Amino acid sequence: MLERQPMREIDLRVAFFTRDFGKLTAKVRSGRSITSKLAPHLELLNFVRLRLVEKNGFIVADALRHGQFSRGRVSVLAAVAALAPDGDPDPELWSLLEKGEATVPSVLAALGFDPAFASCASCGVLRPAKFSVVDLEYRCTACAARYPDDSDHLDVRLPVS
Repeated sequence: MLERQPMREIDLRVAFFTRDFGKLTAKVRSGRSITSKLAPHLELLNFVRLRLVEKNGFIVADALRHGQFSRGRVSVLAAVAALAPDGDPDPELWSLLEKGEATVPSVLAALGFDPAFASCASCGVLRPAKFSVVDLEYRCTACAARYPDDSDHLDVRLPVS
């Protein structure tokens, strides 16, 4: 599960990453209802087995929690949610997520934004520390600090070589 957003009174819209279809978004009918049997399975950080029905988009028909990411991986899932294209399978990214080896730099590399070859878009400093999800560019810490709302910046902690 990548994202979970309220929709209307008791419905949900959820985004998830699949092996065969990449990132998908689906509606969950009555997903916020107190008696919902799907809601506990559709929490963030969960690996979930889903059964989807296609009817004016996807609808989650059934869900079962299969495993869970650690809390420290929230930024990894945020990177996948923000950057992975809808409906485009990515076996490399799926493998990283499934094995639990995904880090923000490895996700960026799998999606074509390899931090090993990056430089700050503003000043040209090599090995920048931040990646702007909105602008799709790297920035050093000093240049990223110039933006008052840095919630769209992912930390890219690269090992020193």
